[in-house]
Amino acid sequence: MIRLRRPGGTVVDGLSMVVVQNTVPWTYFGRHPVTFTDTASFDAGLDLFAMRGLHPSETAVAAAQLLLMHRKPGGRATYRLRDQESFMVISRRPLALQLDGDYVGESDEVTFESHPNAVRVVL
Repeated sequence: MIRLRRPGGTVVDGLSMVVVQNTVPWTYFGRHPVTFTDTASFDAGLDLFAMRGLHPSETAVAAAQLLLMHRKPGGRATYRLRDQESFMVISRRPLALQLDGDYVGESDEVTFESHPNAVRVVL
């Protein structure tokens, strides 16, 4: 299981999968955008989507919402945070970590921090 620790000591236990976004969409399924949150933005903090369990029926509903209905998944098995400056994701054992779809190794503890306006683009 995965534990989420927020600044101030707030802890959420019992998570099975975590997706962190700083932009929308998260990825694409063919031509269709896939997004776990519709509020993520480079100009704000991080958004987090998590599943409390990966029970077949709840996972199937979330997948159908994402891929077939083209909307963010919801329900009792989901957990969300919006516009967060930082948080830590902790696991009992090392889990695979991906960054922008690339495997970056395994870790049992990762701290995520938002840095709005870290990159300035001039045209």
